[in-house]
Amino acid sequence: VNRLKTTITFSKKNHDFGIIEQGDKVECVFQITNTGKQPLILEEIHGSCGCITAEFSKDPIPAGESIEIKVKFNSDGKKGKQAKTLTITANTEPIQNLLTILADVQI
Repeated sequence: VNRLKTTITFSKKNHDFGIIEQGDKVECVFQITNTGKQPLILEEIHGSCGCITAEFSKDPIPAGESIEIKVKFNSDGKKGKQAKTLTITANTEPIQNLLTILADVQI
């Protein structure tokens, strides 16, 4: 499928939750902006493990518009320093962008 490409910018590329307790369910927000001329289509946002999920609009994002991606991290069964990634697949160049969340899970 030949999709028209656009560009994307992020308010931030990583978020550090700092020290959290094991079992905590924490969330943060990443803001993304379509800085290109074509509608931005987020095809998939995939977490590096089942402990991290993302909520986002599947609707095309018009040029110049921004949306928020709500990221949830479940620290159940985790311990120590955690670094998890979200892979965003969209009609951008490159086709994939990474967001990272960090946490230090205390037992």
